[in-house]
Amino acid sequence: MIENSVPTLTKPSIIPNPAYVTNQLECQVGVLADLDVSDSLSTEFEWYKNEQFHTDIDLSIPSSDTQKGDVWTLLAIATDGLASSAQVSQSVVIQNSLPQIDSI
Repeated sequence: MIENSVPTLTKPSIIPNPAYVTNQLECQVGVLADLDVSDSLSTEFEWYKNEQFHTDIDLSIPSSDTQKGDVWTLLAIATDGLASSAQVSQSVVIQNSLPQIDSI
């Protein structure tokens, strides 16, 4: 009997990093792999804002949802429908926007 192998997922990225209050946060999913080449792989992810689950399940978070000092964490797992990878995560702290000079 051939057993199902567990898929793997490399650490996702939050773009940009560093992130400012004016930036939209984007999820870049890590690399999926599975020894079972015929398995259909998918990624499940969750966003957390300051350790609280954020109900937005999109790949991006609008800048209007961020504030200076927020810690945004992206948790992800890969699944082949039978087994799931270990959970991987990435966090970013929202920085104040860069100053702008309107005139000199």
